[in-house]
Amino acid sequence: MIEEKDKKRVLKDLVERFKKLLPDENVEGDPFWGLMEIRGGKLTGNYYVIQSDLPHPNMALPLFFRETDAENFRTTRKEKDIINKYVVRGFTKEQLRLLTLPDENAKIVFLVFLIPPKSGGTWPCLIYDAGKLSVEFVK
Repeated sequence: MIEEKDKKRVLKDLVERFKKLLPDENVEGDPFWGLMEIRGGKLTGNYYVIQSDLPHPNMALPLFFRETDAENFRTTRKEKDIINKYVVRGFTKEQLRLLTLPDENAKIVFLVFLIPPKSGGTWPCLIYDAGKLSVEFVK
């Protein structure tokens, strides 16, 4: 049986861990920057993902090496609500570690954007599954 003081300590630890998943505007991208949904001035915990026509994976999470590239991506997308619904946030290695935990049902890949496009072209990127992203950038 867990004592009350231990329950409080465990709950406090969990709250601190979850806060790290919702970085504020002061968190530096280490190693990436991405887009997170905002509602009522607060992060919802939802990441901006690109839907794919592929059955598996059917979502892709865009990641950027530079904050300015993430902001450029956010402000030049065709979706009208992206500018009002999403903000650029730094993704830490700890955050990425949680996003890349092994999941047999994972339906997401990671798009690592290398450089912005020239004159409205397409964004060149590398596609990683969770395992490869973790090996290359998290560990």
